[in-house]
Amino acid sequence: MQLDIERYRPYLDQFDIGEAEKMELLQIVSHMMRGFVDLAFGQTSAQILLGTDDEFPTSGGWIALDSESSITIEFNEAAQENAENESPS
Repeated sequence: MQLDIERYRPYLDQFDIGEAEKMELLQIVSHMMRGFVDLAFGQTSAQILLGTDDEFPTSGGWIALDSESSITIEFNEAAQENAENESPS
C-alpha cells in the first residue's frame, strides 16, 4: 500500500519544519504503523500479500513472543514493582 503524503501533509502544517522533514516524518510514521499491523496479524505485509503461512522470517530478526514468555512476565513484574514504589504511602 502506497502512502498518500498529500492526504496527511495538512496535519503537519502547524509545525515549523521544512517540507523534506514533513515528508520524512510521514514516511517514518507510516512505516511504524505498518510494523504494528504486521505484529497484530502475526505476519509481514509481504507474507499476507503472497499468501504464505510462514511465521516471521528467522533471518529477519523478528521474534514472536507469546503472552507467557519469560521476558513478558519479567517486564510485568518490574512494572508492578515500580508502580508500588511510586504510589503515595
